[in-house]
Amino acid sequence: MQNYKWRSIAILLLGLTVQSSFAEQAISAQPFINMKASLPDINSICQQLSHKCSGEAILWKAKNTQDQAYYLIDENPQIVQVKKQNNQYTVINQWNFKNYQHSNKEPHSDDLGPNGLKIFPALYPLNKNEYAIAVLNTWFTGYSGGGRFEEDADFVELKPKGQYQVALKDIAFSSNGMIRACFSEQEYKKSPHCHDETWMTLNIRFKDTGQPYYLWQLNYKNYSWDAFKSKKTITIEQSSEDVMPFKK
Repeated sequence: MQNYKWRSIAILLLGLTVQSSFAEQAISAQPFINMKASLPDINSICQQLSHKCSGEAILWKAKNTQDQAYYLIDENPQIVQVKKQNNQYTVINQWNFKNYQHSNKEPHSDDLGPNGLKIFPALYPLNKNEYAIAVLNTWFTGYSGGGRFEEDADFVELKPKGQYQVALKDIAFSSNGMIRACFSEQEYKKSPHCHDETWMTLNIRFKDTGQPYYLWQLNYKNYSWDAFKSKKTITIEQSSEDVMPFKK
């Protein structure tokens, strides 16, 4: 499961920084980088929260930005904005999504089961001053020698005092599937590829059209790689959709 997830995350992060065709200045999403904070530092942040940390908690910082804020994300899931002063972390704001009612209710495939909510480590620009996060509803099933997962996003604007507002609902975010096709030692030795694989990636481009919010162009690539065939046979289907935050 983890191999599939991190592959999709790595691909998605490559597509986070984009340029607008309507403005000279680049409009960029802000992928997070792991700050590798010490356990005492993580614990000091968690002790300040009204909703205590759950599971693994990681401290992040937005990449390629002058913003000095840090963000802690745990498995509740919740995201916490903190500042660092004199080597001490102080909580500025926190947003808890433990009981969040995600707009994605069903997976795209019948055999997948619920795998919980999570927050993707990045900020997405709504306009020059406002940002959203991706709250993902995840689905997974395991096979012998493979598995499949899907992630669908609600993009949620973070507002002061722990408040938030959904900007975009039920956006396909990523998927990955792997089914084993080799079963004998001879097949494994002779085949260049022993799985049927499919995966989907999302690349978002942001355009300033003079409206209160940026236009988001959702660019999808669907990949398919059949078993027993070389990597050069991978097929790609592309599609695109324009969406505007807060527009029903």
